[in-house]
Amino acid sequence: MTQRIIMLLVSATGGVAPLAISSDTATQLKEIQDLVGGYVEAYRVPVEAFPDTHITMLVNDDGKALGLSPNVAATRLMRPGAWLTHDQVIVGEAILTVLDEATGDHTSMPPEVARWLTQAAG
Repeated sequence: MTQRIIMLLVSATGGVAPLAISSDTATQLKEIQDLVGGYVEAYRVPVEAFPDTHITMLVNDDGKALGLSPNVAATRLMRPGAWLTHDQVIVGEAILTVLDEATGDHTSMPPEVARWLTQAAG
């Protein structure tokens, strides 16, 4: 049986929810592509509260060209003016995950990080 890891879904329609994704790399990619609606682009999320935790946002690589809806909560997490220019926005569904820099694998989101991100996206 494939294990599941916890990520967060930041919905373009509002809200942040835990998401259980396969820990199997091939299955995981397919699940993430299905959720974001296409090929995946990754951005590192600047979280000063957890400097040793590599938080990554996964979004649809072609989201803007496809006309996906702006994701206000995901854009807020990327701190416009700091990590995005003031005219950039994240569009479509966004998935937040923790990346193990030593292995390159996604790992489960620690509860305290999930709480902080959920509050910051609000």
